[in-house]
Amino acid sequence: MKKEDRKAIVEIETTVQSGKAGLTASVVEEIKRQIDKRKVVKVRILKSALTSMDIKEVGTELAKMTNSRLVGTRGRCIVLKKPKK
Repeated sequence: MKKEDRKAIVEIETTVQSGKAGLTASVVEEIKRQIDKRKVVKVRILKSALTSMDIKEVGTELAKMTNSRLVGTRGRCIVLKKPKK
């Protein structure tokens, strides 16, 4: 993992929070908008939304749905980055 990626995991403020319903279509659309705008997005997932999958599985799935790159996870936070062209 690159130094800038490790820094992003810790220092960036949470920009999107997922509620009890989990990753709904509206949450995924908001993440897509923010990735286009900010390049790096930090998503916090509520504990109650993690009943069937662990955080890394959710991060991988979210990266696929938003066409982004999973930078890493820490606790219940996922950091996604816009992929290079």
